[in-house]
Amino acid sequence: MLARCGAGSRCLMKIKAAGVGRCDNESRKSDITRKKGSVRMSFTQTMLVLGACCVALTVGYSWNEKRWGPWLMLAAVIGLLALMLQGIMSLMGA
Repeated sequence: MLARCGAGSRCLMKIKAAGVGRCDNESRKSDITRKKGSVRMSFTQTMLVLGACCVALTVGYSWNEKRWGPWLMLAAVIGLLALMLQGIMSLMGA
């Protein structure tokens, strides 16, 4: 029988027949955890990607008269959309 041990904890408690349980920390990775073949980013990694996209949007807008400015903004918008898609897919459990 398996039960959660603690609020917000990812470890599983194995309940023995005698009523004594122990907590097994299964392969928890520090930044990225794999669940059903998908990659899940930590909050820190998500904020770093979001910050990089915002900087790319600002730089692209500042130099929009250059040839690469609009393309940089397009890449940043695609990055933001991919970040939103990743968040939605992780909430759906995919």
